[in-house]
Formats: sequence, structure tokens, C-alpha cells
Amino acid sequence: MSRPDEAAGGVVVCPRCGHIQNDLVECHQCGVIFSRYNPRAELQPAASHKNRPHQQSWSMEWKKIAFLLVLLAVFWLAVQDLLDSREIRHPPAF
Repeated sequence: MSRPDEAAGGVVVCPRCGHIQNDLVECHQCGVIFSRYNPRAELQPAASHKNRPHQQSWSMEWKKIAFLLVLLAVFWLAVQDLLDSREIRHPPAF
């Protein structure tokens, strides 16, 4: 059973998130109950799933960037087509 680290002046540091507080029972930041906290149980499933959301977020970011680049290219081509199709007007010659 893990106990929170007691700092000077009756202040407690949460072993899970590092939040500093006065409550010895439960962390106000992450909600962990100090008497039930087991860091080994938390590390086993979290280690395998920790990278997946990060990889998915990078994947989603790249998809967003690629979509925006394609959208920008289509917009640029449309503007170029519009500019090329305009009638060219010259001032009268002297």
C-alpha cells in the first residue's frame, strides 16, 4: 500500500500526479485515494495504451494537415483558372 509523500508543514504530495495539498485521504487534482493507490497496477495497462492515443492524435493531425493542403491546392487552382479566363483589356494606343 502506497502512502503519499509528506512534505514540510503537513503538506502532502500526490504520488500519482504530484499535486501538493493538505488532504491526506484523496488527491484534489486527480482524485486518487491514497490508501487504494497502487502504482504497479496503474503502470501495466496504462503502458500498453499510453502510446495509442498519442499515435492516433498524430495520425489525425497529419490527416488534417493533408486535407488542408489539398483544399489549399484546389482553391489555388480555382483562382488561377479564374484569373486565366478573364478578358485582357489594354488601354487605347496612342
